[in-house]
Amino acid sequence: LARAYEIAQRLVEGEPCELIETLAGRIAAELLTLPRVQSATVRLRKMSPPLPGAVQGIMEAEVTRVP
Repeated sequence: LARAYEIAQRLVEGEPCELIETLAGRIAAELLTLPRVQSATVRLRKMSPPLPGAVQGIMEAEVTRVP
């Protein structure tokens, strides 16, 4: 579990992504490299996304990867 957190933290703090779907996919792909991981589902939420107009709330993306 600690290794999974390290992967997520490194990618969240690393190279910026335009889409949270892209970041979720990168995290899921790296999680699949861990021993005994057979699939990975990553759900990300962005509070108060910087979108034009009167958008309030959250943006959410969920990505599932299997080898």
